[in-house]
Amino acid sequence: MSTELAQPSLVEPTVAQERPNAGPVGFGGWLLIPMIGQTLSPLVTLLTSAPDDFAMLSNPALPASLTPLVLLELAMTACFAAFQIVVTVAMYRRRRSFPNLYRWQLIAAVAVLLIDVLMTSAALKLPVSDLIDGKTIGRLFAGAIWVWYVSVSVRVRNTFTA
Repeated sequence: MSTELAQPSLVEPTVAQERPNAGPVGFGGWLLIPMIGQTLSPLVTLLTSAPDDFAMLSNPALPASLTPLVLLELAMTACFAAFQIVVTVAMYRRRRSFPNLYRWQLIAAVAVLLIDVLMTSAALKLPVSDLIDGKTIGRLFAGAIWVWYVSVSVRVRNTFTA
């Protein structure tokens, strides 16, 4: 009988022996950048959209025909911010659903933007190009890059397992 088998191993198990998906895990690395953005996103959404909507509603010069449009925009903003909070909670709870929710969040952002722009364009009889600027397109492009990162990252795959 070999004494080698009876003694505990002096070598610590490697990361690959502990987890089937070896590689980085946890909130760190490049994942910190979209995490910060995700954490701040509901606040940014509410602080950049809602004040303008409330200001328009309180403006006596607002035509009554535009009031439903402003109310709908305010409702879409509130719903989108609520969804951002759901995605943020899933992120901090390390839910397996987070990467998919993150993708759906970008899709929802594009949908909300398109609905808002098309409704505003129709109501005010303005060309769509007057309502979308380069900054908005840049934000959507940056969002798409982070969705790609969340889709392919080993750290993301190893972190969101609950």
